Amino acid sequence: MTFIRFNWAVGARALIFALAWLYLPLWAFILLALWCYFTPLFNAGRFFTPFLVLMAIVLAEAPSAVMAVILALIFYYLLLIKDLLVIDRATAHELLTILLSFFLFRVFFFNLSHGPTGAALAWAFLAALLWSMLLNNLIVSLVVFKDGHQGVRRIIDWISFLLMAEALTVVLFLPLNFIYQSILVFLVAILFIELLPDHISGVLQPSKIRLTGTVVFTLTVIVLAAAKWGI
Repeated sequence: MTFIRFNWAVGARALIFALAWLYLPLWAFILLALWCYFTPLFNAGRFFTPFLVLMAIVLAEAPSAVMAVILALIFYYLLLIKDLLVIDRATAHELLTILLSFFLFRVFFFNLSHGPTGAALAWAFLAALLWSMLLNNLIVSLVVFKDGHQGVRRIIDWISFLLMAEALTVVLFLPLNFIYQSILVFLVAILFIELLPDHISGVLQPSKIRLTGTVVFTLTVIVLAAAKWGI
């Protein structure tokens, strides 16, 4: 993945995004965020889903200097991909999906640390919907669907949505810190992100399945062993 030199125009938009989130009223921030994203209009529709997920994370996150820097960097990265300023756009898009997935799960579990209440379960379905849209956006950019195969894509969307909703709900019941909860669901998401596009394209190799499965399983065991379990 190769970048062209630092783009000051894109950097300025990312800075405006961060400062507006920290210091301006919500309505003003949203207007400025939309302006920063849609300027220019090129590729705006193609990457609107990652932008929507980023906005959901930002709106659910309490403003802080540290998170402003992190989210501004993600926004900068999104704009680089949107404006075709990254050479290996497929890898860049996958990395963007991974980053947004982690922070989506992080903000979900952070705000719902009281366990599986009725409201928490409803938010789990919303988070799963956002994530499945994000995954679909990645798949559409990487996979060329033949005519008549759009139904397959819709089935994949529903399956990924339902499985992620189930994962979020199950992990909500675990008496763990929100970081450990986020990591566990994030590891589930990694399996989808790493394997599903290749499977749909017909290029998935058994070696990649073994490697990804082994890494995810090992990290899951480490997280469960390291976590402090509450009652």
